[in-house]
Amino acid sequence: MRVLITGGTGFVGGWTAKAISDAGHSIRFLVRNPGKLHTSVAKLGVDVSDFAVADITDRVAVREALQGCDAVVHSAALVATDPRQTAEMLATNMQGAQNVLGQSVELGLDPIVHVSSFTALFHPDLETLTAELPVVGGADGYGTSKAQVEIYARGLQDAGAPVNITY
Repeated sequence: MRVLITGGTGFVGGWTAKAISDAGHSIRFLVRNPGKLHTSVAKLGVDVSDFAVADITDRVAVREALQGCDAVVHSAALVATDPRQTAEMLATNMQGAQNVLGQSVELGLDPIVHVSSFTALFHPDLETLTAELPVVGGADGYGTSKAQVEIYARGLQDAGAPVNITY
C-alpha cells in the first residue's frame, strides 16, 4: 500500500511514517520543505525519496500528491500561540483538511486517517476523554481550528467515507 503523509516532518507524522514503513508500506510525503525530511523522519530510518513539495492549502498540488496513493494520514496543521495568527490558523487548517481529506474521499482512498487533537473535545469539567465526546472547540485559535476540522471529518464519516480520526 502506498500512503501519503502530511505533516511527516513533525513528531507525530514522523513516528507514524516509521510505523507505516515498518509495516511494509511505501510512503509519499507532502512537504513544504523537503530538506526537513532528511533532518527528521529520515533519521528514523524511513525512506524519504518519494515526496511532493506543496502546501496543504494548494488544492491542485494536494490532488497531484494523492494520485497513485491508496491511503492517507493527514497530520499537518499550522500551530501557533500568537492570537494574531488565529485567522490564518483557522483558514489554513480547515482548507488543508478539505483539500487532503475531501479529495482523498473523492479519489477513493481507504483508509483516510485524520490526526485530530484532544483540544477539539476537551472542556474543564471533563473526567474521561473519549472519541465519542461532542466537539466543544478550544480555548485558543489552535483548539478552535482543530474543532472545526473535527466537525468536518466527522461529517465525512457520517456520509459513509472511510475516515478514521485519531487523537
